Amino acid sequence: MGYRHFLERLKINPGSGQYVQAVNNGDSLSIPAGGISITAWIKPDDIDNEKVILAKDQVAVSARGNYNFAVTFGHLGFGFSPQPTGADVWIDTDEPVITPNKWSFVAVTFTYGTGEKPKIYVDGRPVAVGPWQGSGDQANAPNTYPDPLYIGRSIDSEWFFGGMMDEVKLYDRVLTPEEIASEVNFNYLPIVTNTN
Repeated sequence: MGYRHFLERLKINPGSGQYVQAVNNGDSLSIPAGGISITAWIKPDDIDNEKVILAKDQVAVSARGNYNFAVTFGHLGFGFSPQPTGADVWIDTDEPVITPNKWSFVAVTFTYGTGEKPKIYVDGRPVAVGPWQGSGDQANAPNTYPDPLYIGRSIDSEWFFGGMMDEVKLYDRVLTPEEIASEVNFNYLPIVTNTN
């Protein structure tokens, strides 16, 4: 797969029910054995409650399903449902790291079965994460589901994002810190104007 680039500049109006759905992706967008990386530019209108950036959930149980990347009261979080039970596990940043009405470049990388926590980045810099939460075993492989991948909401029609997103990308490998930093630097290239 390499990576999938899903959208450029999307405005999601709060309360409008707007979102993007990747059609007929089956389990091709599930977390592969080599790990996963999700990157996006986000500008939430507010940080009240959970605001889903990208989710591949499971319809039957309204759970985090294969994976979920979201802003929750300013914290960035990543979660998934490991085998065999599908009980959720998730991890959040220690501190709030997202500010309303401000563009931020966010990223998460994760490989299951390594014993390592997901790495979460804001504007190219790693941020501290707390302990795993939930009742599943985070060392186990994620469940895979044929349900769609959503940008800007979860599968159970809740947790709409509200705000703007740009350059949402999903990789089937773990990006290095240098690759993540280069994504930020590439998008922040200065514009030089001639003043003569």
